[in-house]
Amino acid sequence: MMGNNFQDPAKPKEKKPLRIFFIVILVLLALGFVNSLLNRLHPAQGVKDTIAWTQLEQAGVKGWKKMEITFPDALNALDGKEVVITGYMFPLESGEKQSQFLLSAYRPTCPFCLPGGPKQLIHVAETAGRIPYATRQTTLKGQLHLSKTDEERQEATIYKMTKVRKIED
Repeated sequence: MMGNNFQDPAKPKEKKPLRIFFIVILVLLALGFVNSLLNRLHPAQGVKDTIAWTQLEQAGVKGWKKMEITFPDALNALDGKEVVITGYMFPLESGEKQSQFLLSAYRPTCPFCLPGGPKQLIHVAETAGRIPYATRQTTLKGQLHLSKTDEERQEATIYKMTKVRKIED
């Protein structure tokens, strides 16, 4: 008997488009996970930076409800000093220009999730004018403050910057 081109009516028709859709979704999720993972391996860095995120990550953080933070001497020396650092903006208010926001070592991957832990975030509290929001790396210059007391940590993260201005690329 020669090849039969007729489909058996008892056999359900295969749902290829739906299967392809789910495969595409799984691939996109996997790529997003890999991108997020690679993002964590390479913090932001600019050529004009006077401080690196790896230096800020040297702080010791213990506890959750009552955080105990220790700063190494190299970080203590930068308290109140002007620094240049590159990172990603995480806005705290709506609008094209921001007067306060979080600067992160890592690119945000979700609008509802913080892109790092306490050692990878700086609260940019005072800006010299409003800074345009950008999704790419942004280089800022300002005074770095280490939050050493419980009162300071209630207001912000363990790092805070004031008198901040954007450095042009």
